[in-house]
Amino acid sequence: KMSLRVQALVLMALAERGDKAALSAALGGVTSADDTVAVAACACVGALGGADQAGLLVELLGNPSRVVAARGALARLRGAGVDAAILKSREGKPPKVQVEVMRILAARNAASVLPALLQMAESPALDQPEAVFQALGALAGESHLPALVKLAVQARDPAVCDLAENALAEAVTRMDDAGKWSQVILGQYAKASAPSRCGLLRVLRFSGDPKALALVREELKSGEAAVSEAAFRAMADWPNAGPVNDLLQVTREGTN
Repeated sequence: KMSLRVQALVLMALAERGDKAALSAALGGVTSADDTVAVAACACVGALGGADQAGLLVELLGNPSRVVAARGALARLRGAGVDAAILKSREGKPPKVQVEVMRILAARNAASVLPALLQMAESPALDQPEAVFQALGALAGESHLPALVKLAVQARDPAVCDLAENALAEAVTRMDDAGKWSQVILGQYAKASAPSRCGLLRVLRFSGDPKALALVREELKSGEAAVSEAAFRAMADWPNAGPVNDLLQVTREGTN
């Protein structure tokens, strides 16, 4: 019988070779009481497994002595349906595991699960909303922007407003055409509540877009103090000289 050290070395070698026949042995090894064998087995499952093994690895995220190995294995899994299987496996898991799953999906650049994440984010009973919105911010591209803006517009809970704003800000700062993404926000802006409008103004400040600046100018005159303040701060952080005269005018009026 092989020693535990030899078992671990064999599993690692088989993983490097991509020997699919070793998968069944690796699956048995992930529950080994020996940390070295279990870690090697996880690496082997990550290298050789697919969607069918996602659930087992997600389960191991709840084990403090296996979480690092399971995280690495989930990052390596390849094949059809892997991302969906990882997302599905989070259901009913403890909060820490659910957060880990969202971080792993973001690290995997799992754009295929974005429709499911957007649908989840609409639920008022969403588990671990911060992790879900962080994943949305990391993964969303231009095609998902209307749905992400809609989440920000429809948010009523202040905490959700902040989460949606942060996700939207992270997404748009990766996009090259500021005029294009700012138009998506402008198209839905009128439907937003005051807290959501404040968040959207803070996002629009990244655009430097003339049409966005026109809206910010209008909101500077808003009768809602929070909105006018958000507009002023957006102008102060504007990435070009567009609002310089507006800021000078506000300064003059404030000293009179």
